[in-house]
This record gives sequence, C-alpha cells and structure tokens, in this order.
Amino acid sequence: MKLLKKNPKYTIKEMSTLLDVSDKTVKRDIDVLKKEGVLYRTGSLFDSNWIVK
Repeated sequence: MKLLKKNPKYTIKEMSTLLDVSDKTVKRDIDVLKKEGVLYRTGSLFDSNWIVK
C-alpha cells in the first residue's frame, strides 16, 4: 500500500516487478484489499488511480 500511496498510477505489472512477485499475487492481494474496503480504483480504463483509505 505504500507503493500506491507514493504513486497511485502504478499498474499491476509495475507493482509485481517492483515487489518481485507474480502478477497473480498482486491481483489476489488487491482483491482482498478491495473486499476489505481499504483500496479502490477511480477513473477510466486508460487513466485511473488507486485510492488507499
């Protein structure tokens, strides 16, 4: 979540590279955070931001 607070425009691919984990791991973790209401994404498909509560 520190990454997303630093740069809310990171893609899943960029996060997986920075964290040295698979895309699937990042997606799974994001899904958990979304369900907990801690994280959501705003904007369009091509111009969006992650919002961390």
